[in-house]
Amino acid sequence: IRQSLPDSLQSPSLRFPLGTDEFGRCVLSRIVSLVVFSSMQIATAILLAAILSFLGLGVQPPTPEWGKMVSDGRAHLLEAPHVSLFPGIAIFLTVMGFNCLGDGLRDALDPRLRVRATE
Repeated sequence: IRQSLPDSLQSPSLRFPLGTDEFGRCVLSRIVSLVVFSSMQIATAILLAAILSFLGLGVQPPTPEWGKMVSDGRAHLLEAPHVSLFPGIAIFLTVMGFNCLGDGLRDALDPRLRVRATE
């Protein structure tokens, strides 16, 4: 039936039975929001774990953590600043990477932002 009618005469119910278009948009927007939110929360969790381990409240000593490495290097900042510097840079780059990933995903996948950009 769909191919026999011109586009101007087709009803939306023939093109998308059972309202799948609206349902698909709703589900897709929720999935996009969930992915963006999750990427931002991963960055927050990494930062929180580093802070807790820096304060000595993280995992036990045989397990390496960036916050503990930064904390251990505080005593040697004048002789060997790289002991604290490299784990600190790793924390910074990881957190910024996840934040930029979430921001980029939101910009690319949020249809409301695309409508505003074209106006």
